Amino acid sequence: MKSILQSIKKLLSFKILFLILIILNSLPILLFSYYPSLDGPVHIYNTNLLREIILFNNDSINQFFTLNAEIIPNWTSHFVLFILRLVFSSSIADKILLLLIAFSLPITIYNLIDRIAPHNIKFSVFSLPFVYTFLFGLGFYNFCLGVIVFLITLSYWINRKNRISIYSIIGLFGLLLASYFTHILVFILTYASIGLFSLLDLIHNLNHKANYRRSLIEILIIILTGLPTLIFTYSYISIWNVPDISTRLPLNELIKWIVDVRSLIIHNYVAEVKFSRLIFFTAIGLFLYLITKYTLKKDKKLNSIKLNSPKFFFGLLTIIFLILYLIFPDSSSGGSYITVRLNIMFYLLFFIWLSTFKFPAYLLKIGILIILLSTTGLLYRNYLGLARYENLVKNFKEAEEFISENSIILPIRNSGWMLDPHFPHYLGWNTPVVILENFEASTGYYPLVWNRDELPLILLGDSIITNVCLYEKFPASSRPTAQIEYIITWGTEEMNECKQDLWNIINQHYIQVYYNENSDVQLYKLKASR
Repeated sequence: MKSILQSIKKLLSFKILFLILIILNSLPILLFSYYPSLDGPVHIYNTNLLREIILFNNDSINQFFTLNAEIIPNWTSHFVLFILRLVFSSSIADKILLLLIAFSLPITIYNLIDRIAPHNIKFSVFSLPFVYTFLFGLGFYNFCLGVIVFLITLSYWINRKNRISIYSIIGLFGLLLASYFTHILVFILTYASIGLFSLLDLIHNLNHKANYRRSLIEILIIILTGLPTLIFTYSYISIWNVPDISTRLPLNELIKWIVDVRSLIIHNYVAEVKFSRLIFFTAIGLFLYLITKYTLKKDKKLNSIKLNSPKFFFGLLTIIFLILYLIFPDSSSGGSYITVRLNIMFYLLFFIWLSTFKFPAYLLKIGILIILLSTTGLLYRNYLGLARYENLVKNFKEAEEFISENSIILPIRNSGWMLDPHFPHYLGWNTPVVILENFEASTGYYPLVWNRDELPLILLGDSIITNVCLYEKFPASSRPTAQIEYIITWGTEEMNECKQDLWNIINQHYIQVYYNENSDVQLYKLKASR
């Protein structure tokens, strides 16, 4: 009885400690009024446009944008933000979504390890640095949420597979549906992974002449529950071009990215790689220990690992993801940064697999300390990187106060910073406006698209604009006209010829109403007609 109470005490104490670590790990989100990222401002802006279209039937917005009629992925983050915006402001809704990711990933991995290797629950600490990946820094919220759904689905299916019921089937269907509407790549990997687990179970039962009917039923359930999302997937990817093999990175660079844990480097490669490499050395150190234990000592326990065990499954899955990482192109017509995405998932699976083995207490403590050191260093570097953008975001929010509702805004960027291309969308966080740069609406892969049947002629002063410095091709045919009422510019780099031509018109027809000399953010308003 005493030993049981001590075990409960230890477990509870680690739970509390882990929760504290998660909170501390969330400080970069909590410390900034706005968490700067590349695509983050666009997600909130387009969510607000969805609100204007769905809830308020805003004619000014409807003229430019409409709902995507296709059943496409990338809905989850917009849906979550849409619900949050019913209650909270844009800034708070954005912060809640980011905290949801920051808390859900480590908690999901904690629960997964608790189910497959409760003796190594402290391994869940490795999840902390993988909250702030390169893609999180870019604002790829759907992928970040997709990884969480991927891990939840694996945990759910591994736990439920021996107790198949109507409720577990409904649960699996819901998870697969959520996976599809979160991210297409993650859905494909999720579906294939749970199928692999049930296939291994079938092979194990056949080899041991056990009852394999249950395994066949499980595979049939996976096929049937995934059928609707498979149809959606086929419809979605059938319009893609074949991935360009030339975008595959050189092998030496791929290996370097494994060693550097490239997926954790956001702002400054040289400064951050010093900390991210510690994670590689931790993982490889634990792996080398296993090789020594099971090879040099000829430990026979390795031969007794069952095909349908989490140990074998996660080991095989880690190898498969490593192979995909090494051979798959880095981009396709459906998305980019595929190599970084697979780098993230490989490392997560690798650490989960390592957690299924037993390690000496001293080795585990050293590993955890190194992971915490790496996490602290990366958090600090991330904070410094984000602080660089803080004043710039505030300047855009100050400029927002001068803008009227339902106005049309042309952004002109003269900056070379990594994260600020979509910062003008902060202008639409509190005010419904049309910003003539919207990559989500242009790709067709998101809930909102340009309303090309209703798009008006765009006027800059008295000139018709058909191509605003390659942002978007606007109609040149006879249609109603819409006037660009505001110009927002930022940065100090030299303007190209296209932008210089626009400035000649701007100087003639627009007047400056806001300027910040530190960030060179300038807002121009259309002069009143005489």
